[in-house]
Amino acid sequence: MAVKTTHYYPNAMLIFVSSYQKDPTKTGLDFITASNIGDVKEISSLKVSLTVKGSPGTLNATIINSGGKFYREDDPEKEIPILYNYSQGKKRISVSAKANVISNPVAEKTSSQTAKEYRLQSINTGTTKTRVEDEPGNFYEFKNYESWRDFEHLILEDKETKQRYPLYYNRNLNGDISDYWTFNNEGKIIAIDNPSTLDSVLDGSSVTLSVGKETKVFLLHRITNKFFTDTYKDKDIQGINTKYKKGRCRIEAMDKVICFMSKRFNDNSDKPSDMERVFTGVVNSVQDGYQGNEETITIQAEDVTKYMRISYINVNPALLLDRATDINQTPDQKITVWTSILKGLGAPDIIRLLTLGHNYLSKKSTKTQSIDGIGYYDIGGVSKIGTRIRFNPEDNSFLEVEGNGNRRKVSFKQALGALFTTNTVHVVDPYRNNKTNLKGFRNYELSISTSWSYYQGEWKTRRELADRVAEDTHFVFYADKNGEIWFHPPRFSNAWIVGAEDPRVYVIDTDSIINYGFVETDQNIYSSVYVTTEPDFAMESLASLGWYTTSVRDDGVLMKYGQRFFTAANPIINTKDKRDKSLVAYAKSLLQRLLAGKYQGQVTLTGRPEINQGRPVYIPILNRVYYVESVDHDLTFGNQFITTLSLSYGRKPWEYVPEFMSFSAQDEVYMTDATLYQQMEVLTSGQKQDIKNPQ
Repeated sequence: MAVKTTHYYPNAMLIFVSSYQKDPTKTGLDFITASNIGDVKEISSLKVSLTVKGSPGTLNATIINSGGKFYREDDPEKEIPILYNYSQGKKRISVSAKANVISNPVAEKTSSQTAKEYRLQSINTGTTKTRVEDEPGNFYEFKNYESWRDFEHLILEDKETKQRYPLYYNRNLNGDISDYWTFNNEGKIIAIDNPSTLDSVLDGSSVTLSVGKETKVFLLHRITNKFFTDTYKDKDIQGINTKYKKGRCRIEAMDKVICFMSKRFNDNSDKPSDMERVFTGVVNSVQDGYQGNEETITIQAEDVTKYMRISYINVNPALLLDRATDINQTPDQKITVWTSILKGLGAPDIIRLLTLGHNYLSKKSTKTQSIDGIGYYDIGGVSKIGTRIRFNPEDNSFLEVEGNGNRRKVSFKQALGALFTTNTVHVVDPYRNNKTNLKGFRNYELSISTSWSYYQGEWKTRRELADRVAEDTHFVFYADKNGEIWFHPPRFSNAWIVGAEDPRVYVIDTDSIINYGFVETDQNIYSSVYVTTEPDFAMESLASLGWYTTSVRDDGVLMKYGQRFFTAANPIINTKDKRDKSLVAYAKSLLQRLLAGKYQGQVTLTGRPEINQGRPVYIPILNRVYYVESVDHDLTFGNQFITTLSLSYGRKPWEYVPEFMSFSAQDEVYMTDATLYQQMEVLTSGQKQDIKNPQ
């Protein structure tokens, strides 16, 4: 007999990996975990939201920073030399003339010469000497910790007003200070062109300087960084040596993050349930907090499509933005002068281009491609090992669930390698390489047209473009909990429930329900739709003949709800002529989809991390199938773990909602409610005709 589960506290685990690591299996992997496994409960609260409604999935977590685990020590003795060495590539030398360098070549640079010495030698070998000027500026100047520690900040104090002004300075490439300057509260410059003027001025001594057209007396203060650290360092918390025990947080923005939660359904009742992955993404922000004698870290993250959100594309450039002149382009983008990178591409190919940055029209192989920063993806429908990774909290081991259901232990390195580098972009493209000429995909075939000028705006994000393509094709585009990217038709049919790996996940049993709210609304009920599409090139004159416009109506809706119009303009339906039924099929599919939006709802149940967005669920208590638009997991330590589903397209299991926009042109549109049409059965044929042909 099944035991009713109404309240339980699951295990949860977060894994954060530095985003610089493309291959997590390499030695020296920088990662850290936070979990509720064992005696220390590090996760205070956890919220995961996944959706197919054109916005990325998100994660919000609050972690208790027990014992400073999530901080790394600051070590200026190591950090300062790294900053200095990296900054050397940022320096520039300006040369007043280069002609002599070209006309008077010298021998190759010797091993003992610096690049600057070789340049000076080359210039001075000419008949006319040229002058090399160091370009002053602000660059990182400290070679080691000692040089930073002993550096003196110079501060001027107006003897009369007691106002203090730190001196700014510029250095040349030799490291010498070329000038000091600052400005007072009125914006008047206080400049010292000869820095040696201050060399003999002792700390606290007077110095007379020009301020505009007048002179003023200042006190000069010399304060070292050593004084700063010796005076203000919290030695109780940070320690007494050169290191700082509480330094930067080990979790940083743009780190990769994966979240596991305990499964709701146990495969074997004799053993604890494995943990299911519920989120894969990238950290947006990290916030340190302190309240009630407790240090906390709050994490906000976004799914892997973040890389598409922050990546802008000029899809129709009007400037010289080819690879030779634009540093932000890569060879695989194939952007050249006066081009449209989306020209002639169909919806599936646009998604391939936006996700993987490659033109797949000329690419027949499924070679693995790289998505910037997140790992390696390929085009295909085969689930990789990463989607089959589970975690066993009983012995803290990672498991790979094999095809026959057996579990095989894998090492931590193997698990992370699978979780972060083997992923797939799933582009459902039934007409690609289709030699059987499936009639049901006719409209989808026609979306592969040349009328994508609709998208030719400048500087849009990859995510914006992908969402727009999904909207116009009536597909969905999203990243799932495993970090897999999807572009496919919505899954309405209850066949997706019985065909699931574990159908129990998508049956919302009464015992699991905490609360629900279901609504029937006429807000999106329409009696008829009018659909137009873009005329073919040079065929604009035929638009007045109705070749590119069609309309359909549901008579039953008209009788009960009144005359309600919905208009749509979709450029991707490229109807050939008046006999072509593609636009009619599209219009009927659209109206049928709209009418199916009558029933909506929300249900909260005991935590169910196995569930995916974009699939149907069955609610036996109502005998209805609903489409899951959003999944929200909410865990609060010491309270409860719940999952909330946002639902739409409610219907009886025998009612139909089109997944492809390919409704038969010979069938009639009808609202998914047979009781509505029972009323029409009692009408006479004359009354029915009056509805079809109102006076």
